[in-house]
Amino acid sequence: MSQTKIKEVTPEQEQWLHHYYEKWKKILLSNEPLDRKQVSDNINKAYQLVGKNAPNILFFDSPDAVFRFSIDQIRGSLFTHFENPLSCELRSQLQEQLDQQIGNQLEEDLMNQLLGKLVCNLRSRFEARLRGEINSELRKGKASQLYSQLGGDLYSLIKTGGCLCVLPKLDFYISVLNLPHNPQQWEAYQLLVNHGSYILAFDEVCLVSERPTHLSFDSDDNFHAEAQPAIQFADGFFREYIFHGVTLPEKYGMLHSHQWEAKWILEEKNAEVRRLLIETIGYGRICQELQAQQLDVYEEYTLLKIDNVDVEPMYLLKMICPSTRHIHALRVPPNMNSAREAICWVNWGTHPEEFAIQT
Repeated sequence: MSQTKIKEVTPEQEQWLHHYYEKWKKILLSNEPLDRKQVSDNINKAYQLVGKNAPNILFFDSPDAVFRFSIDQIRGSLFTHFENPLSCELRSQLQEQLDQQIGNQLEEDLMNQLLGKLVCNLRSRFEARLRGEINSELRKGKASQLYSQLGGDLYSLIKTGGCLCVLPKLDFYISVLNLPHNPQQWEAYQLLVNHGSYILAFDEVCLVSERPTHLSFDSDDNFHAEAQPAIQFADGFFREYIFHGVTLPEKYGMLHSHQWEAKWILEEKNAEVRRLLIETIGYGRICQELQAQQLDVYEEYTLLKIDNVDVEPMYLLKMICPSTRHIHALRVPPNMNSAREAICWVNWGTHPEEFAIQT
């Protein structure tokens, strides 16, 4: 007999979702050094709970070091079976057990709530970076044949044991909704991920990365730092410069934002980074440093055009304050033909003469 699916939760139950999000966020985004003995004990117990022998546990200073070791061992054929890491296997099985008992709409609603909170996810950054590096590395030289045979399966090598959308959901299903599940699997899964580090758990070997030595956030919980990495590991190889959630090249990230140069906008290919440069440098400096082309002048207003800065020519209305002589600039649509027209657009359709009278 099929079990009736839960299609809604009470407001009181739903409030617990935030509690479990904050619980796992604290664990997964910690930068406290690992208690290696406790981690080893947890891993050995997790393996025992799922009927596996205790693995050889190896600790590394960063996910980068885990990746380099993995590639060397793949080439040396130490990992002869490219199965999903144990933690991923447990997560998939638990998720399947629990999702079968939840209505599709409720599942979607709960995930949307969690994804709305997911402003920073350390693991997703690990995965995106290491996935690209694994693919790139395996395409090189003698590894190309191995890549063609196993490349697709290697994605499983960098899947982690938990993330800030799946873990709170599973904990909520089990702890609040009391859904039937395999308690041994749930306990083993938590033991593998609750130290908040990067881990690859295979049948005979378990690779564990230390936590970051430094994590920095802005007031909205986005990864953020100025003139230093927002994410840094002890070995110095895995570090990321991030400005309000946007990953930056090192040449930008190592400088304070007031030192950024307008000419970088002309060179930058990444649209998100280019947008950040434009917003942070400001149109006033862009006008001055990129020698904008003057199209039209009306009193203290000038309509300017700059080519090759964005996906389309940038049209700016430059304004000079009569009292302070400070320059301010606003971006206007590229169909503006005169400074007067641009002023009207900026003032929500009010003609410049009318605006002067009103103010």
